[in-house]
Amino acid sequence: MELRDKLNSLEGYQEIIDLKIQFIKERFEKIENLKQDEKEGIQKHPKPNNEIIKSTYKGIFIYQSDILIAKYSIGQPIPNLIEDYKRSVSFMEKGWKAISGYIDMVWMLSIGIMLEAEPDIFEKLKSLVKRDHLNDYLVDFLLQNSTQWSKQTAKFEFPRPYKATQDIISLA
Repeated sequence: MELRDKLNSLEGYQEIIDLKIQFIKERFEKIENLKQDEKEGIQKHPKPNNEIIKSTYKGIFIYQSDILIAKYSIGQPIPNLIEDYKRSVSFMEKGWKAISGYIDMVWMLSIGIMLEAEPDIFEKLKSLVKRDHLNDYLVDFLLQNSTQWSKQTAKFEFPRPYKATQDIISLA
């Protein structure tokens, strides 16, 4: 197995993977405690327990995505990355918001296309885009290439730096 990204070492990537796995375990314990508090009617934080659970899933999604990217970087074969990708998407479903997760959506759609992920995974991402009414040229383009998505928004959620992709896309 040869490193795809030589800006780190195999040991460095493995350390990232191990740390993120530990962080995920800790976050799941936090979620279980919050769920138990919710059952018992206990509110220990200013924000509602369910809001904290959702934001904790967002953190788990980020850690799982870091694991996926580290495994790709160390040279894992593409088919071996599919399960990590599916896990990332499942956590994304539980904690994603369009307002703060635009780049995450672009990454997950792009990685899914690279991995040639199954259509049902793209449908999950598409449902998040629909749910949060994300209207964006680049996201629409990525969805068109992976699902039956006919919408094409003219605007960019973040014109800088993403508007530059419009010329590239129009040439494709």
